[in-house]
Amino acid sequence: MKKTKTLLALLLALTLALACGLTAFAVAPPSSDVGGKCGSGIDECEGPVIQVGITKKLEMPDGTVVPAATFKFDVTGVAGESTGTPPAVSQASITFANGDESAADAQGFRRTSDGTVTTVTREAADVFGGVAWTTTGKFAYDIKEVDATYTTITANEAMVYSTVVTYRVNVYVKQCAECGEYYIDAVGAYKLIKEDGGPGTPDEKGKATPDPDTWTVEHDFSDIEFTNKYMKRTDPDGTDPDTLSISKTTTGDYRDENEYFNFTLALDLPDLIAATFPGPYPVYVYEGASDKTSDEFDAGNIPATFTAAGPNTFKLKHGQTLKIGGLPIGTEYTISEVTPTNYEPSGVITSGGTEADTGDEDEGQTLIFEDQLVKGGGANLAAYTNFRDMIPDGLNINDLPFFAMIAIALAAAVILVAAKARKAKKSYSL
Repeated sequence: MKKTKTLLALLLALTLALACGLTAFAVAPPSSDVGGKCGSGIDECEGPVIQVGITKKLEMPDGTVVPAATFKFDVTGVAGESTGTPPAVSQASITFANGDESAADAQGFRRTSDGTVTTVTREAADVFGGVAWTTTGKFAYDIKEVDATYTTITANEAMVYSTVVTYRVNVYVKQCAECGEYYIDAVGAYKLIKEDGGPGTPDEKGKATPDPDTWTVEHDFSDIEFTNKYMKRTDPDGTDPDTLSISKTTTGDYRDENEYFNFTLALDLPDLIAATFPGPYPVYVYEGASDKTSDEFDAGNIPATFTAAGPNTFKLKHGQTLKIGGLPIGTEYTISEVTPTNYEPSGVITSGGTEADTGDEDEGQTLIFEDQLVKGGGANLAAYTNFRDMIPDGLNINDLPFFAMIAIALAAAVILVAAKARKAKKSYSL
């Protein structure tokens, strides 16, 4: 009997302990970031101040120059999900600059590429930093991106915003017993509405801010993340400095500046934003500053447009440059000059204003440049040069002076023999 009472007492104690534990877990804030301090300077209060960050990712095809753009986010209090009236919070913003094209990783900035798509990431570090809390409790906020904030966008650009995504952030405010200051003690964040418009769940919590102790270049960004996609094309009229161009030059004493050479061009468009700038792409031909497009089209040397499906074939002669208008930045292309008979081909590829590749081939062989990139920020040019310094029968023109001397010597010998013959004949006649 005594053992039974003892066992019952132990079970009762265990039950109470579990109940207390469950109660403790029940009242703990469902947060991903816990343990803030007021940071007022009093020893008992000093410690890391919890910050709530917003992460903006901008995805672009490789080779795209980062646009100078500001993205904004509404931070809206949700009274029905709060214990009191949520204080107003200013609109948050994150700004990218053209300089981010070459910027190194730094605190709050990162640049990566998977070989096709470049992602630049920036972070707004302290969304609630300017809020003066006046009471304790739980305060709910929804964070959502504002549409169309890149106001300098042109007809040659496309920006897709992540305006469907909404994050619910629960802020838990305490009061410092020593100093009376109100401060954020914990933050819980999750995706309220997903990219496809479907509902999120509080069980899928994200980290609202990095640990201040590791707020460095290597730190993880806030999981309150919005991703935009950006693409740009060159101007369809072919005058953009970034326009993809193919030029033809012939050199050597036996060149023919009126001879045409055959080319093929394959285009591989970036697919970051489907069906954006799909073409067809207008074709132009210039000789210096003179527009020869109509003449070359009428002669059948160029098509009116190129397409991504291809194959795109054309002909160029000495001094001509073909331009393709409207290509998306980030397009990969393969260009070939096909079997230039009697000529030795060579070429230089310039991508975004920088020399990217060179090559040459033996006489009459096709010169191919594969998987070249149309980049922003400077000229994109495939410059082909064909060299011909050989007589068609295979004699090198450098030997011509030698053969000329032989011919002169032979002629002199013939004249001398003829003169002696005439003299001998004259003597015989006498």
